[in-house]
Amino acid sequence: MLQIYGIGEYTSFLYVWFCGCSGDNSAMAVSLSTNVIKLYAPPTGQFLGDCLGHSTTISEIAYPDASAPYFLCSSSADGTVRAWDTRVRKQV
Repeated sequence: MLQIYGIGEYTSFLYVWFCGCSGDNSAMAVSLSTNVIKLYAPPTGQFLGDCLGHSTTISEIAYPDASAPYFLCSSSADGTVRAWDTRVRKQV
């Protein structure tokens, strides 16, 4: 369990469902119980941003291509599979 403090007026407990690292270990994606994917740089721990789009529980995240460490896929109980360009945190 991950506890987040002080994000505006929001303070709550969040659960991590899945974690995945890019093939070159330059990025890590974490799916949370808030249906958000958070991106981090493992070498520094720097928060890189959010991937927003799923409306229900994220069931899987993966970096499918080691030669494209910025390409992330996710699936959700909302019935969608999404592909993301993590450099800009947008769906492709």
